[in-house]
Amino acid sequence: MGNTVILEIIWTAKIVVPIGQIPSGGQMKAYFAQFIEFENGKIVRQRTYDCFEPF
Repeated sequence: MGNTVILEIIWTAKIVVPIGQIPSGGQMKAYFAQFIEFENGKIVRQRTYDCFEPF
């Protein structure tokens, strides 16, 4: 969109140490929206909004 790239990302990770209710070896999941703005072929601004599933 113009000079902005918009990404919608679903991220998952297998964790090594327990975090909250997720045991070691469990999976953590998050959803991201990322906005990257360019000027003259270079990134000038980047915004990321994340939402993790409860852990």
